Amino acid sequence: VRAAAAAIGAPDILVLTVGLNVRKRIVDYTSDDLSRVIQTNLAGTFHVLQAFAPAMAQAGGGSTVAFSSIRATVAGPGQSGQAAAQAGPSHPPAAAAAP
Repeated sequence: VRAAAAAIGAPDILVLTVGLNVRKRIVDYTSDDLSRVIQTNLAGTFHVLQAFAPAMAQAGGGSTVAFSSIRATVAGPGQSGQAAAQAGPSHPPAAAAAP
């Protein structure tokens, strides 16, 4: 991610669309399943934003759009890991924009 940010520089618009889902009942989820979903959906969003934010700030700003999922607010059967992971990606961009 850092190499891509260094090569690209400051984008005018950064679109964060990371998403992975492991469809299992919560009782069938393994720690590895949950870690994979959280690392991809939440940490992936965070790390991409973290890599591009300094150049965007130095260039005077830009726009960030973070896509999540309906699972961020409405959980369904077999969606426990997805629900947990999708609740977070909209918050890092808002926090990064705060003074």
